[in-house]
Amino acid sequence: MVKAHQDNKKTFEELTFAEQAKSINAQIQNLKREILAHKRRALSEDKPVNDYSKTIIKMLSSL
Repeated sequence: MVKAHQDNKKTFEELTFAEQAKSINAQIQNLKREILAHKRRALSEDKPVNDYSKTIIKMLSSL
């Protein structure tokens, strides 16, 4: 298993339910910041801005 969180002491499966929820939430918050930064960059560089909400809904639906 890949250990990709905190100090890489546990795999995601080894985390408690609460720890898993916290990890998922942190990943969502990071993704939100990255999407907003990407949108700001697109606007500042006069690039087309996609409808991010449709894309995000589509990605979440694929889960």
